[in-house]
Amino acid sequence: MNPVRMLLRLYPAAFRERWGAELEEDAKAAGRRSWPGLAASAAELWLHPVIWPAESASQRRHRAAAAAFTLTLATWFAGRAGTTNDPRLTWHAHRILNVTECAALMLLGVVMIMPLPRPTPYAVTALLRRSVRALAVPAAFFAVGLIIVHAAQPAAHSTPRLLITASYWLTLALGAVQVARVVGTISASAVIPPRPARLRFGIAILAVGGALTAWISLSTTVAGHGFDVVSAVVGGCALILTGLFLSILRDLNDR
Repeated sequence: MNPVRMLLRLYPAAFRERWGAELEEDAKAAGRRSWPGLAASAAELWLHPVIWPAESASQRRHRAAAAAFTLTLATWFAGRAGTTNDPRLTWHAHRILNVTECAALMLLGVVMIMPLPRPTPYAVTALLRRSVRALAVPAAFFAVGLIIVHAAQPAAHSTPRLLITASYWLTLALGAVQVARVVGTISASAVIPPRPARLRFGIAILAVGGALTAWISLSTTVAGHGFDVVSAVVGGCALILTGLFLSILRDLNDR
């Protein structure tokens, strides 16, 4: 396959439809020197869904909501991984900030940004159908893992236990990806995008929640005895995700 066309496939569909032909011509004229720039430009565009070509302002808001929801899932996944694998991080999080309150803050942000189903039987049915179809496989894997753990009860450090643990995290990751896909690709005829003020307020709340997660993790890095790698990695990831929340908010304000 043509390398230029392979790189152009990395771009969002809306961008390819509008400027794909022009980009391909320019890249072919520039030769191999254009390839790194194409890859970097594609990666940057995926971080700014609000600036993609859109048919309406509501479509831009839907994209921003979907991107913010995906970042929320990534923040939750990073925090979950950190507190599960590092008891000191869990203890420190409870000590300096009630974890339930932090989760409630993130949940409030999600409620604010989520598109609402249109009050029609078609919309509700379409949303339920998409959700069930997307989550059927992750739910089945999760159920099988629970059954095996409770029935076989493998030893803590045995190979079966490690495989079950790996399957658990892969199932969580797959479930998060599928939920994000449902929110991001559901038809505009089935949902109503959040209003501008509600969307901005919700993303701001999520940014605060991400910043708190980063602060908890990074402060745990130097708490106690020695440098804690797990806390540092979780804190760094949360800090990057917070920056991405703020980037979406900035793009919305510029529109």
